[in-house]
Amino acid sequence: GSDPDHGGGVEDHLATFCSLAMESAPALLIGYVLAGLITAFMPQGGASWMGGGSRLSQALRGVAFGLPLPVCSCGVLPLYESLVRRGVPAAAAVAFLVATPELGLDAVLLSVPLLGVPLTIARVLGAFLIALLVALLVSPSAESSAPAPSPAPALLDPVGVRLRRGLNYGLVELVDHTLPWVLLGLGVAAVAAPLLGHPALQQLPSYVQVPLFALIGIPIYVCASGATPVAAVAVQQGVSAGAALALLIAGPATNVTTFGVLSALHGRRMALRFGLAVVVLAIVAGWTVDAVGVSVPANVGAGAGEHWSLASWAALVGLALLTLASLRRQGPRGLLGQIVAPFQGH
Repeated sequence: GSDPDHGGGVEDHLATFCSLAMESAPALLIGYVLAGLITAFMPQGGASWMGGGSRLSQALRGVAFGLPLPVCSCGVLPLYESLVRRGVPAAAAVAFLVATPELGLDAVLLSVPLLGVPLTIARVLGAFLIALLVALLVSPSAESSAPAPSPAPALLDPVGVRLRRGLNYGLVELVDHTLPWVLLGLGVAAVAAPLLGHPALQQLPSYVQVPLFALIGIPIYVCASGATPVAAVAVQQGVSAGAALALLIAGPATNVTTFGVLSALHGRRMALRFGLAVVVLAIVAGWTVDAVGVSVPANVGAGAGEHWSLASWAALVGLALLTLASLRRQGPRGLLGQIVAPFQGH
């Protein structure tokens, strides 16, 4: 017996999926292009710049280094590993690991239409502070077993070559890695819409909703962009803004793969300490947002077809073409493989 009020038919799921995809498309497209440009023109000395100074200044540099990179929680781990192997101090590397998937430019741009400006500001501020705190709490136990650094290659290619390589990274490699996750996030959001709107969840007091959503965030292995529509749907269904924030912070920063990579690099104790620190701080951030009374405008993320601009349609078509190209390169199995085993190839 399905409950007609909360089951949501296939048409409803599809409609939600399409409207979320339409809202997400421009931000994602911008993110992919920017990722390519940053990769093409970021100075090679980035890794060495993160060393030196106090632990706090290293953590700040790690956040600053990761800020502009719209890299998903799936893509940040190989980057993290390469930084650790290049000899970047643990405080900088851990801050980078938390901040990069949380504060990707694509996720922030996507937050504004889906969650409104006040919650977007809270999200950026919360992720920034949590990245610093986690780095300071966890890095002392990470130093010991970090592997020996390997030298970074110095490359000075002509601008055209770098631009082509960068855009190939952004629109091919990154799309292959992250688009399956974004689609999964949109799909989960569309299916979860009626579940997240279940009266049982809404009737819980917000101080219970917050830790609950932080824990729900851990198994939902989506990037910050993929988690944004899930959070938007939850808020529209009456879940507190703080619970949405806890989901947004705990989700992208913690998952089984992160634990695995951190355990391999630094030992299990550090990996557990990392996960615990992120979840506890995400809950504190959520409670703070609810205490302050950050609200989400009611019409945000509703996505009625009338106000979709030509730019949104163009971005959606562009994204669909990128998806088809990725599908052609990887095949359905490769696309699914990104989700099932993102690190078999690394």
